[in-house]
Amino acid sequence: MTTYNKMYFDDNKGTLTAAGENAVATGLAVLIDAVTANNYEKGWRPRPEDMPMGNVTRNVGELIALLHSEVTEAFEAHRNNEPALWYEYDSPLGKTDPTGEFAQQPMIAGEILGKPQGMASELADVIIRVLDMAQEFDIPLIDAVITKHSYNQTRPYRHGNKAC
Repeated sequence: MTTYNKMYFDDNKGTLTAAGENAVATGLAVLIDAVTANNYEKGWRPRPEDMPMGNVTRNVGELIALLHSEVTEAFEAHRNNEPALWYEYDSPLGKTDPTGEFAQQPMIAGEILGKPQGMASELADVIIRVLDMAQEFDIPLIDAVITKHSYNQTRPYRHGNKAC
């Protein structure tokens, strides 16, 4: 486990201090704003002013299905024994890793940005999609994450006696 400054949490359970809660809230809020701006810029979300009938939200069922697809892609990366994070590059032969192995660096000669692949990349997509959906539907995700984490501190060890 990574050692963090005790100002963020100060026990073995990971109970967040006020500074820890603030750091989580600030980080998530910044990421939500960045994800939202990128999704507008890349056309994944229509801007409200571009909608002739006002702000039309996307279909919740489709968005949740897309979350599920990202989780499935993470599982497939694991099943395929891919490194947790590697990079794919375009080449004349199609999308590939130019070394013939899983590239571990995002850049080649400082010029080409490889596409992140692997379980870490797919789980990042899950987080990005969750943050985007929370912003679009005014879901109080930041409060829910902090509150749920606090609640989980009160649960008994392996509550429910389940395997995972």
